[in-house]
Amino acid sequence: MILTIIAPSIHRAKQIERLSGNPLARSLTFENFIQSYYERYGKKRLIQAEEVQGIMAHLFASMERSHFDYVTADGDAMEQIASFLIKIKCNNVSLGSFGFVSPKEAELQTLLECYNQLLQTHNLFDRADRDSFVLESIMADPSTLSVFGEIIVDAFEQRGVHFESSKTESKIIEFLRTVSNTMPSNELHENVPNFYEPIPAPFGIMDEVATALKIARKLLEIGVNADEILLVTPSIDEYAPIFESLLESYGLQGYTSIGTPLVQLLPLLKNSDAVEGNELLIQAKNKQLQIKTQIDAMAQRFSSMGIEYDRDKAYEKALSQTRIKLRTKTGLLLTEPNQLISLDRIGHLIFMGTDMGHFPPQTKEGFLETTAQSLSLLHANSLYASSLNHYEQMKAIAQNIYIVTATHKGKTKLARSHIITESCQPYDVRSVLADFEFPRHGKRSDDSSIDGYLDAIEMEQSPYDGYDAGGYDVQTLSASQLGMYAMCPRRYFFDRVLKIKAPNKPEEGLEASDKGTIMHRCFELFATDAKNGNIVIGSELDQPLKGHMNAVAKISYDEFMAKVLAEKGTEENINHRLYFQELTRGLEEGSEASGVLINFLKTITSNHASIANFKNSEFEKEFRLNHDFNPVDETKPYFIKGFIDRFDTMGDEIRIVDYKSKKVTTKIDKTKLAQMQELKDMQLALYILYARRIHGESKIESYLQTFKTDNIHAEFAKAATYEVGKEGEYLHYDEAFEQSLIQRIMAIKASMADGDFHYDDSDEKQCEYCDFAVMCR
Repeated sequence: MILTIIAPSIHRAKQIERLSGNPLARSLTFENFIQSYYERYGKKRLIQAEEVQGIMAHLFASMERSHFDYVTADGDAMEQIASFLIKIKCNNVSLGSFGFVSPKEAELQTLLECYNQLLQTHNLFDRADRDSFVLESIMADPSTLSVFGEIIVDAFEQRGVHFESSKTESKIIEFLRTVSNTMPSNELHENVPNFYEPIPAPFGIMDEVATALKIARKLLEIGVNADEILLVTPSIDEYAPIFESLLESYGLQGYTSIGTPLVQLLPLLKNSDAVEGNELLIQAKNKQLQIKTQIDAMAQRFSSMGIEYDRDKAYEKALSQTRIKLRTKTGLLLTEPNQLISLDRIGHLIFMGTDMGHFPPQTKEGFLETTAQSLSLLHANSLYASSLNHYEQMKAIAQNIYIVTATHKGKTKLARSHIITESCQPYDVRSVLADFEFPRHGKRSDDSSIDGYLDAIEMEQSPYDGYDAGGYDVQTLSASQLGMYAMCPRRYFFDRVLKIKAPNKPEEGLEASDKGTIMHRCFELFATDAKNGNIVIGSELDQPLKGHMNAVAKISYDEFMAKVLAEKGTEENINHRLYFQELTRGLEEGSEASGVLINFLKTITSNHASIANFKNSEFEKEFRLNHDFNPVDETKPYFIKGFIDRFDTMGDEIRIVDYKSKKVTTKIDKTKLAQMQELKDMQLALYILYARRIHGESKIESYLQTFKTDNIHAEFAKAATYEVGKEGEYLHYDEAFEQSLIQRIMAIKASMADGDFHYDDSDEKQCEYCDFAVMCR
């Protein structure tokens, strides 16, 4: 008799299939079962997720919108809206359950009603309609299940975590249990593994993956088989590329459970010689052609509904989302925790991504539902509960678990996940070395043994470490370059000489420097309009002034995003929009909220003197100094060049402002002040040097100002040629200090010319914030 096994994953289904001993048994995931049933009994054409978004985007574009006026057809927000409304349908929940404001709920309700009407008009079903059809059909006539023969339904819950994705799916499973055999609950084995942690602890993510491979290599060297070693990470998209890139360096073979994005293979697929005879590339080429065919078919379907369809964009998106497994299943496997459900035993499990930021994964609330609403209304699992279940599964199947935790991510210190509470024995991997860890003095050590390596690292530092790196022709410098070298010459060497890209994961939103650029542009445009008389700045902060700033912010944001997105080939996402909302918070009519731009306006309208100074300000003032530290114009050679955010000339007083986007909680940043006094941060001092050359004995004050503070604004680091506070609260700039500044700059220039880019460990705290720290440890 035919036996159909329905399980949460194909691996689990295959495992039950083998245990059944029935040659007629077939295994299906729950999704495959639903689809198989619908293909037999359903009448309407089932649309894909991309069609759902295309239809909704088309309908949304024709609607009058006030709340969602910013949503574009091909943006992330539209994709999230489409996904949210499908989840609403799958869980039979009303929009009123989410507590939306009236315009928001009304626009979503209108979109959903128009969408459902269009599906009905064109005789279409989406995934939610399909699942409801299957539930209603099997309940109305259970005999329709006879085509599946005897049905065995596996456990779809473990430790409070469910493996179905909606309430409708849950009801289907509940009904199937009443008419079929049920596997016993997938209880975890009783097992007490040994826990280890590597010595030394890895610094960043690259070091973390390298350390995991060192553990694996050491295990292989003592006779452990590769199939007894499993590498696991909860962030496989982030870790897999690094894993694959480092395998060869450690003399290892391996593969991942996710494969390579097809878009990355396009250069190879264009080379017919490379494809010919390569089965894996032939497979990739066939998949590429299949995608083209699917895109053409989808274009025809959209056309029949009168909907425009961007084939090229859809094709690019499909290529980026499709993965091909190019590596043969040989050697070490890197997989995800959710793939462990079908495993019984593994000898050695190496667990990466075990810091608080990765495990459990950080909750990313959508802009339509909160985490609590996802759990209670949309049948989502708690990320914490899921992670805890995964960890218990690891402990149930592994004899030995190696916990690998990076200590830093970029400038941020990391802590081990609180889910992992076990004490770990040390596991020393210092004797395991990659190819790139051997080079010294530009050549590989003749003795590849560990003794030879240890002898090599006792040698004098090499050019690769920033010592005696050869002459570096120093033509021009900036304040930031001088500061970077003064803090750590090796960092300057990596960033400005070798021009190495720091090995950090890009953020989904804007980097801190990007945010600063947009903020500075807002100030510059606003000031230009004020000087040209396009706006009137009075002593009251009225709505026209706030409205003008809001418009300026929109211009600044849009022009920056257009440039950056074009350069990076990416799209605007919800994180970018959230930053814009943060920047403009408080500019809305009637709003009492506090944000960067509203605090800027409050500062300049606080008194008549502030208004007058602002109107006489020069923004983004360029300055150039020659080798004698005298100002020169753009037609003359220069040695130092920079831009001053704001330069105020007030009679015999000069005020120089450098805007920062950092949040400040103290009146004085003592760390920054110490760096200025030690000539490790020369920005404000250089500004004063320039101003003195132009304005002689005028009183000159220069400071760093932020509007991210509880007190509207804060001048948290100052330098001045006269008394502006108590001793120790600012840098007093006098003739002696200026001579020290000039000597320090010339000494830095000489050191660069001599090729001295050594590692400066005088302030190791700086390493915590250095993007290149992983390359020095």
